[in-house]
Amino acid sequence: MKFFLFILFSISLFAISTPTSFQSDFIQITTTPNGKKYTYKGRISYSKDSFKWKYFSTINQEVCSNNNKLLVVNYDLEQIHYFKITDKFNLKKILKVAKLYKNNIYVALYSQQKYTISLDSKRKIQSIAFYDNADNKIQILFKNMFYFDTELSKKVLRCKIPGDFELVP
Repeated sequence: MKFFLFILFSISLFAISTPTSFQSDFIQITTTPNGKKYTYKGRISYSKDSFKWKYFSTINQEVCSNNNKLLVVNYDLEQIHYFKITDKFNLKKILKVAKLYKNNIYVALYSQQKYTISLDSKRKIQSIAFYDNADNKIQILFKNMFYFDTELSKKVLRCKIPGDFELVP
């Protein structure tokens, strides 16, 4: 019995738990293949595979996704873009397949994409890094991460769509 409890404890120690929802400040560092770096800051809200990224530094825009469609509202350019998502970013599935690399660093291979995930001392997501389709290195650092046991309201996850912005096909 003690051995069984030890195995269960060990498995839970190395697994990444997926929160029902979370909110966090973030810094996104995008490094192009030729080494040019772009830094963006904002706040993310996540709940049940829906995201809202609110960028407020370098660019002023919101990016909302329900895992099927992506809406980008660029306040600087006064434009709205809609995209159908073909390569889905499924955080729950990424965390589920993540394997411990060392200490609090995990590696996940999901949908032919490699993700490196680090956890803080409280086992909350601290950062995610990967390469996008254009070979840009994307590193997202999370600060002030709050996990919730309930879903966030749909209002929190919705982008504000000004009626006078240009709709870009």
